[in-house]
Amino acid sequence: MNRNKTEYEQGYRDGYEDGVEVLALALACRLHRSIEETMERVPSDIDAMRLHAALSSAGIPETHDKNSS
Repeated sequence: MNRNKTEYEQGYRDGYEDGVEVLALALACRLHRSIEETMERVPSDIDAMRLHAALSSAGIPETHDKNSS
């Protein structure tokens, strides 16, 4: 009976370790996807320069303060 309990416990530990590995892989994939999504939303320097030029040519002052008019 002791032997069966030990085998059961070992099986439980193995299953737990497998689950942890799967969870770690899933989290790594999600982190990678989040980084890619963030990079897609962050404008490049060229995009920022184009926006600045467009605002300037339209006579719209560029402001970084949300409370400025």
